[in-house]
Amino acid sequence: MINRIFIIGDSFCDGVMHPKENGLSYKDMHWVNYVDYHYEDTEVINDAFGSRDLQSMIDYWIKLFPILTENDRVIIGFSDSQRQRIPIEDEKNYRKLEWSGGVCKNMFLTRQWWSAYQDFKTTSASDVFSENDMDKMLDFLEVMNQSKTTSKNYKEVIESLFKVAPCKTYLFSWHDHTKYETPKASCVEDKVDLTEKLGMWSTRHILWEETNGKEGLEHDHHWDYRTMESFGNYVINKIK
Repeated sequence: MINRIFIIGDSFCDGVMHPKENGLSYKDMHWVNYVDYHYEDTEVINDAFGSRDLQSMIDYWIKLFPILTENDRVIIGFSDSQRQRIPIEDEKNYRKLEWSGGVCKNMFLTRQWWSAYQDFKTTSASDVFSENDMDKMLDFLEVMNQSKTTSKNYKEVIESLFKVAPCKTYLFSWHDHTKYETPKASCVEDKVDLTEKLGMWSTRHILWEETNGKEGLEHDHHWDYRTMESFGNYVINKIK
């Protein structure tokens, strides 16, 4: 019996959780809904939101370790390492997700969350650096985050944590480590791995092209409903 399933990730994981008694149409199903509906008596805690950085995902995974048991499951959809996180200055603005055992407190966002970035620019840091200086520093940090050394360190950290994880854990990433030639943790299935395992990698942009704009969304490279179904069923089997 699986008691709880913790999902951590970015926009590839941030499907809307609907009441299990309210079925969704096939085209509206996110992969997290397939998992949630399959495990009817299991609490699914989906701690995911768009443009999340890799380090914050790892941090929250570590914070879960003391409460995880062999009857829990963890699913993490990692981003690449480029995104540089920015602290949310006021605790009342933390992104909070309540679940039966407590609250997930997300204390960082990335500059893709422009309002949070603008708020940070008004802190005491503005007494030392100009806005232009901060923009340049953030650019520099994002370049460093993509270095092979940084990627190698993340690879070793993720592999070490996976070995000591208290429960069965499934790790994946939308990143293509062969295209960008960055080290990949052996326990993570990336775009190349999943395309082979699923036999597909169809996106909303591909669907938009195939249907002449009647379905999907131009330039949206998130999965469409076909890959959502395929991956959802795949994950169900991975965490059994």
